[in-house]
Amino acid sequence: GDGANDVAMIKAAHVGVGIIGKEGEQAVNNSDFAIGQFRFLRRLMFVHGRTISRRLAVLVFYIFYKNVIETLVQFWFTTQAGWSGQTPFIQLTINWFNMFYTSLPIVCFAANDSDIARDYAERIPTAYAHTLADPPYTHRRFWLWQLEALYFSLALSALSLVSLDHAGVWGAADATPGPFEVGVVLQHVVIITVTLRLLLEVRAFTWLELFFFAGTLLFWLANVALFSEVPAPVGTCYFCWGAWNLSLAVLLSPYVILVQGLTIIAVLAPRTVGKFWNVLRGSTLKQVRAKIQAHEEQAMAPLDSAPRPTPRHTVTGTGFAFSINDESANKVVRMF
Repeated sequence: GDGANDVAMIKAAHVGVGIIGKEGEQAVNNSDFAIGQFRFLRRLMFVHGRTISRRLAVLVFYIFYKNVIETLVQFWFTTQAGWSGQTPFIQLTINWFNMFYTSLPIVCFAANDSDIARDYAERIPTAYAHTLADPPYTHRRFWLWQLEALYFSLALSALSLVSLDHAGVWGAADATPGPFEVGVVLQHVVIITVTLRLLLEVRAFTWLELFFFAGTLLFWLANVALFSEVPAPVGTCYFCWGAWNLSLAVLLSPYVILVQGLTIIAVLAPRTVGKFWNVLRGSTLKQVRAKIQAHEEQAMAPLDSAPRPTPRHTVTGTGFAFSINDESANKVVRMF
């Protein structure tokens, strides 16, 4: 809407779009998005609307996914610790899991990822139609992600406990690994695997993705080295730092390295196979890209180059809703 009479409609809608016009700014002030001309609505819907719907869906899936894994891993551990409630993680890594270890990749994805180039998405309404027919977020997809998280936590906990029982890095052959030796392996695999899992959803891999994904993993590895090589600061409780002074010794054990690699493969294999299957059978994205290729072969002209009928009267103005004066129109154009 563009005027005060449209305010009620804009507020009632799921998404309200206000158009800057001669009737004032009431519609714009009550809208979710403001545009200067009607023609901007095409890009708002076909490009930004479609892209954001997919980004937000993966954002919701992933936020729950990684936190369900982090929580269930601790639950499965306590079942093997006499239901004592003992956590295998030091407090610092629990606090930093969402703050530093897994936050930046999903922020980068939610702000930058795109499966189709903007020009194509704006030109070809087929991509938008596919999104309406097969929305990125459904309850079924949400629960599939959480089932995957359940499988991840079970596989990781079982394989890690078995590997540590046979690793022999604590001196005595029959020594039982302590909770924090188990914890460093669990946390190591969780952070690496959830980061790689998100990487499977990326469609546009740029230097930003490389920086944030690689930077997150390198930051975690630097933390492991810090916990191992630097003594705990004076006054720091043992459970906050010192419990992981054997981090590198545990993680560099050949048997542990082997089991970690097998665990990562086992966890990521189902989703990787599923993605390849979608490619082979013809996924929605594949159909959209086929449509784009067909349009390219037809050498489709730009949107604004199509012939238009010659008006019988000379029309002055800027193309804004109900046309505002030239001075205000120029100001708005400069802003956009």
